[in-house]
Amino acid sequence: MAIHWLNWPVAPQVKACFTDRVMGTSEPPFNAFNLAHHVGDKPEHVDANRRVLQEMTGIDACWVSQVHGTHVVRATPKSLGNEADAVFAAAGDRLAAVVMTADCLPVFFASDNGQEVAVAHAGWRGLANGVLEKTLDQFTVSTDQIQCYLGPAIGPDCFEVGQDVVDAFEAVQTATVVLFLNQAANSLRIFINLRETVSTVLVCHVSVAARSAPTLRLTSIFPIDAKAKPAVWPV
Repeated sequence: MAIHWLNWPVAPQVKACFTDRVMGTSEPPFNAFNLAHHVGDKPEHVDANRRVLQEMTGIDACWVSQVHGTHVVRATPKSLGNEADAVFAAAGDRLAAVVMTADCLPVFFASDNGQEVAVAHAGWRGLANGVLEKTLDQFTVSTDQIQCYLGPAIGPDCFEVGQDVVDAFEAVQTATVVLFLNQAANSLRIFINLRETVSTVLVCHVSVAARSAPTLRLTSIFPIDAKAKPAVWPV
């Protein structure tokens, strides 16, 4: 297994990482470092992988049941197994904030003073319904004192969606969703640039909350750009 520690300008006591699938216990098709109990893998394999993660990071994780929603929980023993798609932690908490992602985007948050952190599971449903905004609302500091890091996720030329996704953003979103339209086989194909959409939602939320120019600082594992020409939906 490889742990990839985030390289971002935060307080030294803040440690954040994501993992890959290499060198775990799980057998195909879950090979190898699967951390999810809900996908049909053998429970003993998942538990063994989670123990390895705990040994390598030095802290137990607050594992939650993710449902593509917007609920945010505190990283405490009472939250273990609860339905949530974001986890918030503060100095003194004994569990690490953690979410699991495949195609979806993990969004990491940290206050400049290193006293508060969070991580959110950002797929299109959570984005449309405000999971990032609700995560930011957990912090006691202002948004100009929060850093965000966008982790690995599906690329903009691979995440094809249907009209229902467009409708979902138009119905509830107060920011802007960035979609990519490609003409293929005489039909309109819709692709979401998840990373651009996340950054747009965050910046719009912060500028509205602060009633001023956006001050939230974003760092990304990959450049926040796109190969295709975007069509912007005001919603």
